[in-house]
Amino acid sequence: MPRHTANKCREKDLCPICNGLHHLSICFRNRHDDDFSPKDDTDNIVSAVFKTEVNSVLLQTCASLIDDKQDEQEVVRLFLDNGSQRSFVLKKTSEKFNFPILRKENLSICTFGAKETETKTLNVVKIKLKNRDDQNLCIEVEAVETERISITHLPTPDKNIDKKFRYLKNVQLADSYEFNVKEISILIGADYYYQVVTGRIARLHKNLVAVETLFGWSLQGQSTDREELSTMSVIVNESNVSEQLREIRDLENLGIKVEVSNDENIDNDIMSEFEAGLSYQNKRYKVKFPWKPNMKTLLENNEEIARKRFLKLRSRFKNDSSSFEDYKLVVNIIECVPVKEENLNPNTFYLPHRAVIRTDKTTSKLRIVFDASSHAKGQLSLNDCLHTGLNFIPNLFSLLIKFRMNPIAFVADIKMAFLMIEIDESERDFTRFFWDENPGIDLENKRPEIFRMTRVLFGVKSSPFLLAATIKHHLKKYADIFPDTFNHLNQSLYVDDFLCGHVSVQEALTTCKESRQILKDASMDLRKWRTNSSELNQGLKNLNFEID
Repeated sequence: MPRHTANKCREKDLCPICNGLHHLSICFRNRHDDDFSPKDDTDNIVSAVFKTEVNSVLLQTCASLIDDKQDEQEVVRLFLDNGSQRSFVLKKTSEKFNFPILRKENLSICTFGAKETETKTLNVVKIKLKNRDDQNLCIEVEAVETERISITHLPTPDKNIDKKFRYLKNVQLADSYEFNVKEISILIGADYYYQVVTGRIARLHKNLVAVETLFGWSLQGQSTDREELSTMSVIVNESNVSEQLREIRDLENLGIKVEVSNDENIDNDIMSEFEAGLSYQNKRYKVKFPWKPNMKTLLENNEEIARKRFLKLRSRFKNDSSSFEDYKLVVNIIECVPVKEENLNPNTFYLPHRAVIRTDKTTSKLRIVFDASSHAKGQLSLNDCLHTGLNFIPNLFSLLIKFRMNPIAFVADIKMAFLMIEIDESERDFTRFFWDENPGIDLENKRPEIFRMTRVLFGVKSSPFLLAATIKHHLKKYADIFPDTFNHLNQSLYVDDFLCGHVSVQEALTTCKESRQILKDASMDLRKWRTNSSELNQGLKNLNFEID
């Protein structure tokens, strides 16, 4: 928040230079203007990265098979590190494959070079890793979910390595460039390291050895190839500016990417169809999906995949009751599909779903994201059949610059904005999903119930467009009634966040009151107000605003 004093600062971290209650950028002990050069802020540096021409150093990497959500198999890369006490798996990998959660653990994490440990509560999941050529060679490991394992791509052996060393002819290499997988998804620590390696080692030359593992022979040491970059990577807990800005741009991890249309005619058609399908009743808007021409009838129902993924999710709930309770609180704007209607409509689509937990959020930490990109092999997904829609999201840099220009700043967000917009009844059978109010009861025989969403969903690629277009349509009603506030809302809403500023407290208070009233008429609640002005803050409290 601009222009506030230290005692009102919401930042919890102390200055790393002097441990004072201020940001590093304004620390008087950190004035080295002559030496200044722009760089990303990183809390914990794992290792130095030197750009120089050196011999390529191979670390113990392997490629393993894992069963995916469609019961097909996928290759992931592992890093064998007996210097780590525990085994780790990328959180995104764990969620992608829906690994069963065994328990939660409180771990004290101390990254390389850090002076203090940080305690975090993390999921421990079970993973089954298989040899690519002989699936009888497999191992089950327990791994801790983490956001990051390696800060760079670890190299694979050269494609001609077997020609350089006779020992490697006719043996299975644990890792290879052929898999076209660069990222390390799993780290095998000392807890499983000696179950993965067999104990056989072959020295290829003085600086390079081959270690036999369950997944083949893994090479470690200095190869004869030369490359420009040599790095060393370990588990890291970091926070850098570039990553944070990327997260902001990613529409709060909704699992969708903004596509920009260059065809003005298509955009006009999308808007015309949106306006034609939009209705307003009892202070709530109802919308239809922006379908691509003739695609609705080509969509298969995806029922079997959605069922399998829900059964895995239900199994996770059995071991994680707290997540299930949080999930239940969010799954509340739904309607049950009566048994007699299950096969009535030939045009249906079943959506797998999962929870996305944002521990950095002060509101709505858990969001249920529906996988509208899911599809059976050779079939279309719901997202394949929908237009993304027009991009109404303002330029973030311009928005932040404008926000900081005024001495009095204030922010708020729309409570559950997407869920405040209804889906037209004719479209709801395309939002079917499986759910169970009691996942721990007779899992083997209990048939999951079929529900459908009644509101706009997270995970459908047109949802940001439907939200923004609905708000734009609604705001036009107030262009003549509250012209100044109309302009502020029209230009300063970033998805569901409102960022604004004024010169005087009275102007700011007027904008706050009018903007809340405007959005209330669409059943949208502007809440969690924050400001750098104590006078404005008191004025909002007097009007019973929800203050963050």
